[in-house]
This record gives sequence, structure tokens and C-alpha cells, in this order.
Amino acid sequence: MKTKNPVFSIITCTLNSELFLKKCLNSIFSQNFDDFEVIVVDGGSIDSTLSIVSAFPKIKLIENIGGGISNAMNTGIVNASGKIISILHSDDYYYDKNTLKTVFCSFQANHDKKWLFGNVARSELGGISLLYNDKYNFRYFQFTSNIPHPGVFIKRDLYESIKLYDVKLKYAMDYDLLLRISKISEPIQIFEFLAVFRVHNGSLSSKHWKKARNEALFVQLRNADSIYFKLLGIYRYIKTRLKKILMKND
Repeated sequence: MKTKNPVFSIITCTLNSELFLKKCLNSIFSQNFDDFEVIVVDGGSIDSTLSIVSAFPKIKLIENIGGGISNAMNTGIVNASGKIISILHSDDYYYDKNTLKTVFCSFQANHDKKWLFGNVARSELGGISLLYNDKYNFRYFQFTSNIPHPGVFIKRDLYESIKLYDVKLKYAMDYDLLLRISKISEPIQIFEFLAVFRVHNGSLSSKHWKKARNEALFVQLRNADSIYFKLLGIYRYIKTRLKKILMKND
């Protein structure tokens, strides 16, 4: 693994992440593209998280970072030296050993582009389901958060040209950042599967679904270009909430 001026910086935020962290890190270190660094930003774990980290070679560990996930991700970005940054949370993992090579080749073929996203699979107790992204459309993205964060790769100089993750946000910070990025830079979209998003009761989006939806609406309204797109966001929010209520009543 090369670590001097690497192509990729992979940032993993942890807090008592012993249950899933090893699979996450194994998916990184088993890649067939080795020009990367790994930065683990830990929020003060008291379980075996740090022991798991120490078992892997040459991880840059930043400890006792408070302030929530947004601040942890920002800390990782500020300390990254790679040209392309990936944020892979401790309960997620790369889809297969070809993820980084696929992303690298896509950027090479589209050298003027600053960010990229691909498909992300969903892992639940029932197994893994493959979720295919719709074709990217900025107008649609303004009222629909449909770009999965684990499948996003962003060049460091693009991060440097905007504000980083909003530390006031707890759930929809990725949607907020991608909306701001989308206004100045069009992505590369690829249709290979790049990562697996794990759904479990301990994840923020599952544990605090209502708060997450409320914050996503706030982010959408703050970033939408017009009243028309704001109204579409409100309509989608109401539709999603009603669907959730009806599912509970079945």
C-alpha cells in the first residue's frame, strides 16, 4: 500500500464500531488497487474498535474527535493527502475488490470531472439487495436525495473550493454537501456497484428515521433553486411520511 501522495484517501469514522469495522477495513485492504491511505477518525470508543484498527497496517488514526459525524468527516478530509476522497462508514464496506480500480479508471477517462458516484447495494438481515441508481438529473436531485453516500468519490480540490460538511446537521449532511457540489460541478455516473450500505437498528438513519426525514426536508428547502422545487420536496416528504404510517398500520 502506497501512502505518499496517494490517489485515494479513505476516511472511516468510528465510535464503538467493533461489530462491523473489521469487514469494512478488510474490504479496503483487499482492493486490487493499492495506492491509497486509510484515515480512521474515532469519537472516543470504549469497546474493541481501536484494537481492531491497530491490527491493520499503516492506518492514520485520529482519536477523541467529538462534535458528531459531520465534524469527524471534516477532520478526516482536512488530514487527507489523497487526490480523491472516499468516506466509508464503519458499518459499510466496498462491494468487491475492484471498487477503487473502477473509480480510478473512470476518473482517468473523465479527467475534467471532480466527483463520481456509482450504485450501492443494501445489506439487511434478509440478505443483500442490488439498488440501481436513476440517471443523474440535477433538477430531480434538488427534491430527491437519491445519491447513496458510500458510492460517492470526490476530488480533494473540489472539497477545498466549498465549505465542508455542515456540523449543525446530524442526518442529512451528505445530501446538503452533494446539493452544494452539484450546483458547481457535474458528476461522473457509473453503473457498477461500488459499496454496500448496511441497514441495522443502530444506524442513525434507521434509529432516528423521522428526525432524518425532517432534516432532509430542511436541507432540500435550503438548497432548492426555486419555489417549484421546494414544493416538490414538500410533496415528496408528505408522500413518504404517509407511506411509512400506512406500513405501520398494515
